[in-house]
Amino acid sequence: MNETAFQDWYLRHYKAMMVIPILLLLLSIGQIAWQTYTTGDFIKKSVSLKGGISVSLLGDIDEQAVGEELQKSFPAADIDVRILAQAGTKSGIEVEIDLDVSNEANVASFKSALLRAVPGLKKETLDENLKIRSPVLGKSFFNTAMKTLLFSFILMGVVVTLNFRTFVPSVAVVLAAFSDIIGTVAFMNIADMRLSTSGIAALLMLIGYSVDTDILLTMKVLGRQGARAMDMVTRAMKTGLMMTATTIIACLVSIMFIISLDIKQIMIIILVGLIIDIINTWIQNVGILLLYLEKKGEL
Repeated sequence: MNETAFQDWYLRHYKAMMVIPILLLLLSIGQIAWQTYTTGDFIKKSVSLKGGISVSLLGDIDEQAVGEELQKSFPAADIDVRILAQAGTKSGIEVEIDLDVSNEANVASFKSALLRAVPGLKKETLDENLKIRSPVLGKSFFNTAMKTLLFSFILMGVVVTLNFRTFVPSVAVVLAAFSDIIGTVAFMNIADMRLSTSGIAALLMLIGYSVDTDILLTMKVLGRQGARAMDMVTRAMKTGLMMTATTIIACLVSIMFIISLDIKQIMIIILVGLIIDIINTWIQNVGILLLYLEKKGEL
């Protein structure tokens, strides 16, 4: 399909295609609402945000045996045992458990259970890799981070509105960024990912990535100076998709070869957000702009 044929096809079908991002947004909001109703939180939080104990151990460790031993010792606790991998090869495990760390007996019991579950694990090695998180500190950080995320989103909306000074295009940019965040959070819930401090940083980064492509598109279309709107959409799409593709490749490489789960979570969040952003920018945002121009008689 050549460029002219693609543009004609897009103009004929863009209204129907807008059902896709709208449905995606509604399903994401529904998932987050259900998560909140059933668990009390809109997203699962890691030990770094809700308090407890985390430990990373390298080596060929039986994660199932560790999980069973901890579940037997702490039946009421929320336990998460994840595999650490590099280039597709298992390199160790990470364990998180939401224990009351103010009670020293809980910490001692956790250490004993882990030493029983991992033959050959030395107490000194365990102590070196053990991280204890205060629930008060975690809750405070989470609340502050959520306020920062909301404040960043509001500032982004203000800057976009001041830049374009036109209601509909400005709303389209903000809506695309909002849809990216909501869709990514819903994916994390479905995939049973636990949000960590690094994950919050990734969500902040995602706002920037989203706005970048949306502003590129909006500036091209609104500043076309007599050129056809679809010509500008196509030019913006070529540049924007190239930018997104390079970032997606970087994320995939990082996910494959980096051991750190924190960095992996950042890359997974950005990867998922960028894939969702392709839909929200090049279907939803383009559709809103074309509807706006059609209403003004400029399409």
